[in-house]
Amino acid sequence: MFIKRAHTITGKGLSANIHFTVTTAYFGNPSNILIEYSIGNALNKEWKPITNNEFNISGLKIGTTQIFIRLKTGFGSKSYNYTTVTVINQPYYYQSTTFIVVICVASLVLFLFFLNTLRKSAVRKRIINLSKEKISAQNIQLEKKTQLLESTVNQLEAAIEEVNDSKLKLNESIQLKEKLISLIIHDLKSPLYSQSIILNQLLSTNQTQNNNLSPIIADLKASNNAILNFTKDFLLWYSLQENGFTIKQSSFHLASLIAEIGKLYSEISKQKNIPIANKINTELNIVCDRTLLEIILRNIIDNALKYTENGHIEISTTQDSERITIQVKDTGIGINNDTLAIINTPNNEKELSSFGYRFIQTLSMKISAQIDIQPHYPNGTVVKVSLPITPEIING
Repeated sequence: MFIKRAHTITGKGLSANIHFTVTTAYFGNPSNILIEYSIGNALNKEWKPITNNEFNISGLKIGTTQIFIRLKTGFGSKSYNYTTVTVINQPYYYQSTTFIVVICVASLVLFLFFLNTLRKSAVRKRIINLSKEKISAQNIQLEKKTQLLESTVNQLEAAIEEVNDSKLKLNESIQLKEKLISLIIHDLKSPLYSQSIILNQLLSTNQTQNNNLSPIIADLKASNNAILNFTKDFLLWYSLQENGFTIKQSSFHLASLIAEIGKLYSEISKQKNIPIANKINTELNIVCDRTLLEIILRNIIDNALKYTENGHIEISTTQDSERITIQVKDTGIGINNDTLAIINTPNNEKELSSFGYRFIQTLSMKISAQIDIQPHYPNGTVVKVSLPITPEIING
């Protein structure tokens, strides 16, 4: 390649090796030609000789490089002709600054992404470890609570079993006591009946003989009848507590029932000078369990006799479209507010037993009766027994 005074070489990948051939118009001895080249600055540079008009340059940097060539023309230090060759070594795309910047930026982004991934992974592992520790701690607490709960359940089961055993033993004891009481009361009936017959005979004999023992015998007979009635009432009340007790409805004259009760208390009413006035219509029929109603009315009349002195007792009825009411009115001392409060307290059997209302309260519910006590303390008491009217009740 013939190089003129100024020449520019442009290309890509020129850094590997460039071969130069220098020619000049000289017809003398070739060994007398001195041609040299230098790379870089023209001043103060290192010149290298060109042999056989050829030289190679390698390792050029990307960018512009100047190559100076000179030819010796005389004997002075300045006897040279100069020419320059400008080599523009263009980079490949992967050698460009933009590509390198992009690669650097991409590498930086990837590095940051990698760091962020490592950080997230570390945080995730830390969270997982903390969660595992927390779950482990919760599992330990849950296991402790489960063990405590199992222990509590076992204790409760043992306590329930103990209570059931105690309940079973208590029920057996109660049943045994109830049977014994029932047997004792039942066994009392026979001798009491016998005593009642004997006392009737003695009373009848002494009355004919005008003996002063008649009042005493009458009191004994009244006391005997009270005990006998109590045994019958108690046995009936006891049977009401058992399953299978049946209410026996029947139609009967109410006046006859009151007359029978009045006859039962005739002796004591004479002794205490308390006449019992039966003002019930003799044609009035009533449908009810006769035995239960008798016990209710007998206990009410018994209380009236017990708390009345030199007065009177009156038994009557009233009726509306729905209910018939039997009214027992006495002129005794009456019932004060404290006693009435005890009577009206539900399930207060301990206090009511002394007034005869223990049976009344239980039996009245069995026959759908309502008990209304109207005290006029200290001037007597009115007790009303209200029964529902049925189609069979006929008021003659």
